[in-house]
Amino acid sequence: MEPYKPTILVTDDSRVVRKAASSTLSSNYNVLEAASGAEALSIIDREESIQALFLDLWMPDMDGYEVLRKIRSSGNRRLHDLQCVFATVDAFD
Repeated sequence: MEPYKPTILVTDDSRVVRKAASSTLSSNYNVLEAASGAEALSIIDREESIQALFLDLWMPDMDGYEVLRKIRSSGNRRLHDLQCVFATVDAFD
């Protein structure tokens, strides 16, 4: 039997960043991925096992701040208490 692994959701519009985070974290966590804020909210609504959310701050359409606002304003206590970590990558040429 496999040991218990908490489930986390990595949300970033960059596929490369999502895959790098998933690769790094998957030895200790079940990692789900979302490519947008809207997709993250949809996954969070249906996957009650998610214990933490990694959010990119700068995403098109719905940034990490807006995702967090929607989660925290939810009447669902599970979502209100969900642990969130913000991260962003800004590449300069």
